[in-house]
Amino acid sequence: MTFTALDERMPYRTADTREIREVHRSLRRFSRYLAAVTPVLRCGDLDTAEATRDVAAEVVDIVRRLHAAEQDGLWPALLGYLFAADLPADEVLRIEARAGELDRLVGAMAEAAERFGRSAAVHDRDALAVLVTRWYLELDAHLAGVEQRVLPLAEHFLTYGQWRLVVAAFAAGAEPGRLIPVGARSRRQRMRSARRFACVQSKLGAER
Repeated sequence: MTFTALDERMPYRTADTREIREVHRSLRRFSRYLAAVTPVLRCGDLDTAEATRDVAAEVVDIVRRLHAAEQDGLWPALLGYLFAADLPADEVLRIEARAGELDRLVGAMAEAAERFGRSAAVHDRDALAVLVTRWYLELDAHLAGVEQRVLPLAEHFLTYGQWRLVVAAFAAGAEPGRLIPVGARSRRQRMRSARRFACVQSKLGAER
């Protein structure tokens, strides 16, 4: 039986995954933006290259935080419930393994963004463009699997308290004023994020 009471003190309230779904939307947005603008960025302009590197670095940081929190808090708890209930877990195990593969891809993207940030060279931009395009497509497919398969299971099996531990681990130490707000849904924080994104867009002047 699940409880839908709004009182967060209720001991049997189930996981509330809305914050993580919001993070997913932001990750898609900024990854899609990077994939769109990187191939046509001005080369030879260190300010543009550094701004691109900074956006990529924030996406990388968010993904690493998210996957670390899932590795420590989500996968063990969720798989434990599935195994205990003798329910199929193959699909969840595949999605967990896919997260590890994405970590390797995001590491390559971080290195490519760092090289472009230092050089602003055409060949470094083009190498980064290939990686961010691949990254966006693979991220989108992975997040769709998480949202369609994993999060509904988490909402069914995990308690509210268990899920808050996952969110707290993800948000721990995050700096304010990020492009992708961590653990925050307030209007002020969304507006701050939007203003910073507008500033980034003005710096990433793409060639026409």
